[in-house]
Formats: sequence, C-alpha cells, structure tokens
Amino acid sequence: MEHEPWPLRAAACEEVTQDLTAAACLPAPAGPPLAHFSDGVHQVRFGLPHPVRARGTR
Repeated sequence: MEHEPWPLRAAACEEVTQDLTAAACLPAPAGPPLAHFSDGVHQVRFGLPHPVRARGTR
C-alpha cells in the first residue's frame, strides 16, 4: 500500500486512562500525553504483495 504522507494536526486529550504500560511492567510515561489527528489520505494505492530482501542476503 502506498499513500502520500499523513497530514497531521495538533490535538488535545480531554481524558486519558493509561494502564497498558503498567500491565506490561513498563515505567509510567513521562510528561503529558502527546496527541495528533489526521483527516486521512485520499490517494491510496494497493497492489500485490512482493517479497523484500535485506541487502547482502540471498
């Protein structure tokens, strides 16, 4: 799938319930939440999947 870059805009969180990191035994996030919003992209192209190999491998 290919598309143009997502146009991001600033957003604000009105309420946050954060329990995923504690459940994963990770430290609590530092600082306030960071949020962005996008209206989406309009030109999306789908095609058949094809394998991609890392450089230097056979």
